[in-house]
Amino acid sequence: MEVHAGLRMLPHDFSLVAPSGGRVRVVKRSRGGRERKTHRRKRRWGTIAWHTTHLHDLEIVRILILTQSYPPVLGGLQTVTHVLASRLQARGHSVLVVTNHYPRALARYEKREGVELRRWLFLHPPADYVSSKRLDLLLASCWYFPRTLNRLRALISHFGPDVVNLQFPDTLVPYVLKLGESRTFRLVVSLHGDEVERWRRAEPGVSRARTRFRRILQECDAVTACSRYLLDRATDLEPSVPSKGRVIHNGIDARRFATSDSCNSERRYILLLGRLTRKKGIDLLLDAFARLADRSDLDLVVAGEGEEEPTLREQARLLQIADRVRFFGRASATEVVSLLRGAQFLVVPSREEPFGIVALEALAAGTPVLVTSVGGLPELVDATSRDDRASPDEEPSEDASIQIVEPTVDAIGRGLANWYAHPPAPLDESRRKHILSSFDWGIVVTGYEEVYGV
Repeated sequence: MEVHAGLRMLPHDFSLVAPSGGRVRVVKRSRGGRERKTHRRKRRWGTIAWHTTHLHDLEIVRILILTQSYPPVLGGLQTVTHVLASRLQARGHSVLVVTNHYPRALARYEKREGVELRRWLFLHPPADYVSSKRLDLLLASCWYFPRTLNRLRALISHFGPDVVNLQFPDTLVPYVLKLGESRTFRLVVSLHGDEVERWRRAEPGVSRARTRFRRILQECDAVTACSRYLLDRATDLEPSVPSKGRVIHNGIDARRFATSDSCNSERRYILLLGRLTRKKGIDLLLDAFARLADRSDLDLVVAGEGEEEPTLREQARLLQIADRVRFFGRASATEVVSLLRGAQFLVVPSREEPFGIVALEALAAGTPVLVTSVGGLPELVDATSRDDRASPDEEPSEDASIQIVEPTVDAIGRGLANWYAHPPAPLDESRRKHILSSFDWGIVVTGYEEVYGV
């Protein structure tokens, strides 16, 4: 008999009973040795599926997470989905992750921290490639789209998920929609930013993908978003979202910030951390930094990778600040904390930012932050502190550890000038601990469990 993965982690006073007839029961042993039935496993569609009920404070569900990307690929989405999957598994649930097979060098099947992971090719439906004049993608989609769809149907039939959580709905959306009304699981769609902003800016009716995105928001049972800002933007696309939507902020791991080690740098520096893309506003920061280069001896450290790196290096050269701007490259999780602790302050000059995990990590490290008033950044600041920040409409106070400015060169420059003249103090330990506890991953996972219906 194959034992459900989550049931291997049952408390000591629970046990599995497998009488004849193909039914598996979870029972709680009473003091008198009598057994009380609490859970049944029934056959359905010729396969096995779970019917869950509360075991006092324990409820076991099968969760299928479909995600656009997953570690070892780096990024916020990848971090969220991996932490969620591994912690749900640790809580006794049975979790299976299916993601895009990209980069192609990655294994098709593996286990990461006990979570089973499968990588498949998810191409758009063939019709999407007709107008692109990409005959190669059209032919590949004609082969892979129905093949991958059949594999997904077979997996769902065999695994029998209680919940399917679609993280970052993009190329996987048409596959989930094809499952149709026959689905017997609870469908939860989780939004992270780009997928919403992209279709909100598109003209109505011009994109099949935009129409599918609206359909998945209509047909799902619940929607989560990493910020109130993002949930509101999704509502602009689909009016039914508020009735089933919930904000679940991303979390941080307090263990990463337990160390006091900081980056050993000969020169003092301010820090920018993130992907080097236009929406991150790094070009705005370079222009503002160049204007004030003669007012401070601070360097600018840019940590991250992205398609804009060659352009940004050239911009720094033309602004004659190349000797003051250090491109660090990709930073590991340990290096991120070290860089944050060593910085005088962090700058987040984004043009768009659905949440702002980098700003949250800086505050958790005790490092002051200067952020733009876009997306979820003001919401994040409100969630961490309401007492020592400066808004775009008022002059920053000398002791402020958080500044909020408009996403313009002039406004960012004023923020830099203020902290050059009045260096901010690190966050005190009590506030830092409050932030760590408020955004603990355990709270995040519990929020997802509640949305799942656990």
